[in-house]
Amino acid sequence: MTTWTSSVVVGLVDPRRQVRALSRELERNGVAIRAIVPEVSILRGLLADGALGAVIIGGPGRRLPGEIARLRELSEVPVVVCGDSPAREELLDALRAGASGFVVAAPRCGVGEELAQAVHAVAGGGIWVSPRVARHLVREVLDSTAGRSFGPLASEGTVTRRERQVLELVATGLTYRAIGERLCISCSTVKTHAHSALRKLGLRNRIEVVRWISQQDAA
Repeated sequence: MTTWTSSVVVGLVDPRRQVRALSRELERNGVAIRAIVPEVSILRGLLADGALGAVIIGGPGRRLPGEIARLRELSEVPVVVCGDSPAREELLDALRAGASGFVVAAPRCGVGEELAQAVHAVAGGGIWVSPRVARHLVREVLDSTAGRSFGPLASEGTVTRRERQVLELVATGLTYRAIGERLCISCSTVKTHAHSALRKLGLRNRIEVVRWISQQDAA
């Protein structure tokens, strides 16, 4: 688990009761929840005071473009969306509306840690797209190349846990420097892990990295 050197104060817009458990997981990962509200407009006072470093919007059936637009009328604070699925349309709608981060919020162990990574990234001026979403989009590209021949890929057992972690971040489009900041290791160490993994697996580019990760997840 990543150790954060500072906390980001956020507002969490999500009406579900189970979000309370998620908020505790976020706080363990350096994200301090200032308010949990069902609607963006309730954060008006905190946004006006500059009390929030980011806003998380989640929950099923939300009209994301409209909610993000209302938030944009109040503040330019970065927004992380918890999407229901890695659907291309949902991601693009959120990004076009002004979101800086997108995390798939399907119930699973560790979603709070990934959401915390997204919050820290956008609060620092960056962007974050869940690796699951990135793989989904790249799969669409691969599916559109019907007839193209791909050779077999090596198994996960040939790479270390850290190399796998680096490859997953490479697949999201992050630079080596950004990955180093995320994992609290040097840029040169990231390069070493990435090059070692690529050599072991015989991969040549990010598309092949995403394809490899997708195959391992499906195994």
